[in-house]
Amino acid sequence: MARSAIFLLPLYLLSSLHPAHGYGSGAPKSQCGSLAPGHGIPAKDNSNTPYSIKLNSTQLSPGVSTEIELTHDGSDAKFKGYMVQARTDSDDSVIGAFEIISDDAQYVECGSVPQSAVTHVFSEAKESIKMKWKAPSDFTGKVKIVATFVKDYSNYWVQVPSETLEVSESTSTGIQFPTEAPSAEPEPETEPESEPEAEAESEPETEPEAEAESEPESEPGANERHSEMHPIYKGCGKSKSCFGIPSKCLEENECDFAASWKPSGDQFEFEMYRKDGSGNYVAVGFSKDSKMGEDLVLACANANSAELYWNSGQKPTFLSADAGITDFKYSSEDGVIFCTMKSPSLLKSGDYSVNLNEEQTILLAGGPRIQAGKLEYHLPGKKLAAAEPVLLSLVSSAGVKSDLLVKLHGLFMLIAWLGCAGAGMIMARYFKQTWKGKQIMGADRWFQAHRLFMVTAVILS
Repeated sequence: MARSAIFLLPLYLLSSLHPAHGYGSGAPKSQCGSLAPGHGIPAKDNSNTPYSIKLNSTQLSPGVSTEIELTHDGSDAKFKGYMVQARTDSDDSVIGAFEIISDDAQYVECGSVPQSAVTHVFSEAKESIKMKWKAPSDFTGKVKIVATFVKDYSNYWVQVPSETLEVSESTSTGIQFPTEAPSAEPEPETEPESEPEAEAESEPETEPEAEAESEPESEPGANERHSEMHPIYKGCGKSKSCFGIPSKCLEENECDFAASWKPSGDQFEFEMYRKDGSGNYVAVGFSKDSKMGEDLVLACANANSAELYWNSGQKPTFLSADAGITDFKYSSEDGVIFCTMKSPSLLKSGDYSVNLNEEQTILLAGGPRIQAGKLEYHLPGKKLAAAEPVLLSLVSSAGVKSDLLVKLHGLFMLIAWLGCAGAGMIMARYFKQTWKGKQIMGADRWFQAHRLFMVTAVILS
């Protein structure tokens, strides 16, 4: 009996275990419905939550954005993880699109709606996260922002609601600020801002024990790698769209050229990078197809300003060093050039223009720079076209256009002229006498074989 009990005890303990899943690097799509982390522990009561969602406005017009802040009540209740959505009051469906402002944020696509949710990237404790939410242009009704806050493995609050946000055509200015006394709110906000300075030194000594229970040991290393990588790679596919040469170089953070873009209010923020940048340029073209020609090109080449060109083939024509580009920054370190800039949604110079709110096929290229306002044609292998047109206002993966047809053409040419043509000549040279008098369908066998190989060579060419 004692032996049976000893044998059954481990089985009982194993059967009583419950699977638990934490998401230290952000919530996955599978949590879009519940917004609940898989910790296997009941969530805390939302009536006692130390966290809140602050809205910059409570009334919007369709197609207008408002700023949102996830924050705490001023105590030491920082949060490590979060997931936020906008849902309609009528049927609790996911609606609208977010725009990331904070670094510790990435998009989650819920219900096939791009940028319909946002979650954390890193597991460090945070005091607040800001973002923007944009109402659909064809929607009117009431919306609530709901968020899940994770303080640590055992303490989290699920679907904490915001105030009701009304999307209405009747809003004259597009934004209506909360009616509560605005002068009373800044005072409690100033106190938490002064406290973190004093807490920043003391808290890391007291928090590691709680962090060690819920976060894997490998995450600090991941955060160190994040801080060491070049800024062009940070947030790719999460807070911004990226495109690089050679193909798939973004996965290893080892690109010769790279470009990124993301919406920034009514502008677009671009970044351009080139590894061997000394005396060279990197440029982004905006095209309706995958070929360069009759397209506007934005170049990172001049240390003083961005340059806009019109490319009608192999001769880029300089248009302007302004074109509404703002916040231009240029750096050159260890042979690497890096530019950041903001562009208006309508990029225009003279009679040439491109609307960045429309779908564009991104073209990336680089070559030698002769002087300010004069670029040479890109070198072989230094250009790449996106697989399909993309909306620059949405974070997406600009895949590389496939070169399968080119490779197949080369393969068929090799088979045609080294295989079929050669075999056809051998038949005529060496089998003409050997197979003489032996016919197939009214002609000598050597001739039939010779004709078959030569026709095949023509077809494959």
